[in-house]
Amino acid sequence: MLKTVLLAAVVPCAAAAQPCMDRAAATEMMYNRYGESLVGEGQMNNGPHLVIFANPTTGTFTVTYAEGSNLCLLGEGVDWAITAPLPVGDPA
Repeated sequence: MLKTVLLAAVVPCAAAAQPCMDRAAATEMMYNRYGESLVGEGQMNNGPHLVIFANPTTGTFTVTYAEGSNLCLLGEGVDWAITAPLPVGDPA
């Protein structure tokens, strides 16, 4: 996908084949090129800090993880939807 190519041209991640970019530059690019804004982030148990961008109008989204001051691409997709949280103990 285009995002992969754009990020890959910037900074290779030390960890692997995922393309990375400075967090500020990546955030600006997600907004300017794709209309995606930060919608959430959090630390995974025994894993990376995830950062998710999405465009509620077009439904595109991008999942990244933080590596130092960079964001590295994990994946992208379509049909992003924000849903109301279920009450605690309510099965999905």
